[in-house]
Amino acid sequence: MQPQGSPPRAARVNEVEASKPAERCDYCGKEKHDFDRKGRVGSNLGSSAVLGRNMLEGRELSTHPWYAGVFSLAAHHLICLEALDDPRWDVFCRQFGYHPDRKPNGVFLPMKMALACQLFVAVHRGNHAEGFAFDLHLPYPDAVKSSLRRVAKKLEAGEYCSAPEALVRRLDALSAEILAKVDSGQWTLTRDGEDYVPGGKGCAGLKSIREKPTSASCPHGRRHQLNHATTGRTLTRTPLKAGE
Repeated sequence: MQPQGSPPRAARVNEVEASKPAERCDYCGKEKHDFDRKGRVGSNLGSSAVLGRNMLEGRELSTHPWYAGVFSLAAHHLICLEALDDPRWDVFCRQFGYHPDRKPNGVFLPMKMALACQLFVAVHRGNHAEGFAFDLHLPYPDAVKSSLRRVAKKLEAGEYCSAPEALVRRLDALSAEILAKVDSGQWTLTRDGEDYVPGGKGCAGLKSIREKPTSASCPHGRRHQLNHATTGRTLTRTPLKAGE
């Protein structure tokens, strides 16, 4: 039985609850809130095969203008998975709904050195630790990490809390920036990356990057007479485009 003159216990509970400080968002400092991902599922983990399917959107790889047969092309993550392999980006991607396998973060590149040689574009072999960003004097993955740190700084200041899709747009823009540098040869993906740009020595007639460096130039003058495996047309260089 409650003593006479004592305030109701329910009122006391309400007073205690009211006195608790509201939980705050770790980023913007406002009252803790959900992140509207608009149905997007985020992750910092990706797959070249899934990225490729997302870029093709139901089409066969043989429809790509540079298709020269089985194992001729590979899907490349512009914001590379090595750069996202970080506990903070694991959290950021899940909270804000970003996934590296989204179409704007990809581009198809030749897996074969001869094909890259003929097309004057980067070859895609293995991870990118031996690639180099000449403007930043950093290996390719570290250069991507450097760009991601600037994005993370804004994220942690609360810039994207009210509109998580703005982070996705910013990362898509970063993918486009990286693509332009890869296309120009300013950023390379392999240690022989400079050989494939216009004016470079090309494949040197080799099939393995491990056989480089060498003073030899492509014995075919970078004209390997490689044709499209379906249409038979001679394969020629076109500017790289995100998602293609």
